Amino acid sequence: MAHELANLLDASMRHVGLALASLKEPDPNQGATAPPADDEIIHRLETASQGLKRMARLLNQWLAPRSLRPGLADPSPAVDLKTALEQAILLMRPLLAANRIALHLSIDPAAGRLPAPVLDPILINALRNSIEALAGHTGTPAGRIAVDLTLVGTMVRLQISDNGPGLDPAVLDAGGRAVPGRTSKPGGHGLGLTVCQKIAQSLGGTFTLRNLQPHGAELTLSWPVAPINPATD
Repeated sequence: MAHELANLLDASMRHVGLALASLKEPDPNQGATAPPADDEIIHRLETASQGLKRMARLLNQWLAPRSLRPGLADPSPAVDLKTALEQAILLMRPLLAANRIALHLSIDPAAGRLPAPVLDPILINALRNSIEALAGHTGTPAGRIAVDLTLVGTMVRLQISDNGPGLDPAVLDAGGRAVPGRTSKPGGHGLGLTVCQKIAQSLGGTFTLRNLQPHGAELTLSWPVAPINPATD
């Protein structure tokens, strides 16, 4: 809970900061350009508002009696997968821009129309991990992240990859799963990827990580289009 709230708060506050900065009048003596149009300011504030409202819902869920908590479910308004992906990327845009990282989004229309399960923790964790890896890596001329959503038979597959230095092998087991509590980040807790794995399990899907050649990392999340119900007589 604290890990996800911290990610949402950071992304939301970046948008608020950009909106506030753009509201300030330019200094004519410095030759500054005119501030952006009002619709851009409103757009940034609305994006921040979405993240802050979701944090409020999560906190209310956590404060409810344990018997009433819906586990990993998030009582957010229902959206399709295309909207869920675009909203998560929008939250991370300031961090992407600050580190000059290009993001390529590819969505299979058939998959994009499907209802979105609870994906925000996975999307935000994956994007933040890739951004942080690329921001501290000087061996690649230009940072790049690719987000691909496809429908393969009855399975939805989400892949997020980057061209950074790759994952520290010490944080993965032989099956490409994150080892709980292990992290290569200074001050990290090794919780983010573990939460992602639990979400994948709750969807009846799989969550794997691997390093790419010659460099880079890839996250793959797959889950069935519809829950598989046990057979009944």
